[in-house]
Formats: sequence, C-alpha cells, structure tokens
Amino acid sequence: MRPILMLEGVRDLHDARYCAAIGIGLLGFQLEGEHALKPAAIKEIVDWLSGPEAVGDFGFSPANAITEIATAASLSRLRVSANYALEEAAALALPIIFDAQDGTEADRLVMLAKRFPNAVIELSATNAAQMAAMTDANLISRCLLRCDAPDAVWKSLKQAGMQPFGFILGAFTEDKEGLLDYDVCDDFVEKYDELVPA
Repeated sequence: MRPILMLEGVRDLHDARYCAAIGIGLLGFQLEGEHALKPAAIKEIVDWLSGPEAVGDFGFSPANAITEIATAASLSRLRVSANYALEEAAALALPIIFDAQDGTEADRLVMLAKRFPNAVIELSATNAAQMAAMTDANLISRCLLRCDAPDAVWKSLKQAGMQPFGFILGAFTEDKEGLLDYDVCDDFVEKYDELVPA
C-alpha cells in the first residue's frame, strides 16, 4: 500500500478540494487556538468531499470534549499530543494520531504504538532518536513522518525494506498570512509522486 499524505491547517472548502485533487488522504483541521474552526464548519467541508479523511487536532483536550466535537464535525481520526494522558486516550473511540514533538521520549512512542494498535505516531523524520526507536521496534509502518521533502527519508527507508504509514506536510506549507502555499504543496506532492508511483 502506498504511504498516505496528510496536510494540516486546512481552513476551508477550497483548501479541502485542492487537497483531494492532488491526492492528500488526511486533512488536518485545527480545533484549538487562534485559527480553530467550528465543528459545524468542518462537517460542512467533510460532507462535500469523498475520499480524504478528516483529522481533528486537539492537543490535550479531555476525551469527553473531543468525542463530542468529533461527532459534531464528522471526524475520522483524532490528533493529540504524544504526551496525552493514557487513560484519556483509551476513552477515545476513533483512531488516534499521537503527535510527537522533538522532546518526546522515544520509548514512549514505542509504548503508544504497542498499546494502541490502531494509532499512528507522528514524528519528525529528522529526530534520529525517535526514528531509530521506531525502526528498531519494527514500527515505522505506523509512523506519519514530518519532513520538508520526502526524498532522502523515502530512499533510506526503502533501502532498509521499510515503509512509513505516510508523510505530513506541516507548517512550512503556509505563506506569510498563514494560508496554504499551494506551490510548496505541489512541489512536495510532485517529488512524492516521482518517488512513490501509484
């Protein structure tokens, strides 16, 4: 199976349609912070699309609040911090993406992947300790990798006979106004398509 692509920071139907057209499989919607979208707005976007899954970005919100919002927004997956409380994570019904920051202990990521079999671990492809831990535990297929370009990471993993769950196009895809920079997204997807034919 081909690794999936995720784009975070989707803000409107135009962004979502663009993502669907270029083959992005996971659409990240911010539900906390200054750019947070209302669940009804996300549901309206999701109802217009077929194909991509909607991912809600929550951080550390309580499980009961996440569940209520996820239902209202028609989300398919939930994104929380890799340091999210385990008992709260266990209460979530939808598949989880655990977002690992550079300071997250590599052992915790391995534990999360083993404890939550439907979860995906999001980490930076440049974090050597986290990448090594997930590779050594044979869990790289459960990783969503953040990187500026997929070339080096893909070639290295392919040479080792491994394939990640997917790649995430992160904050570097935003222009000065905080809007998606479609040219940067197009470049990333074009490189990806050359590396990983459909």
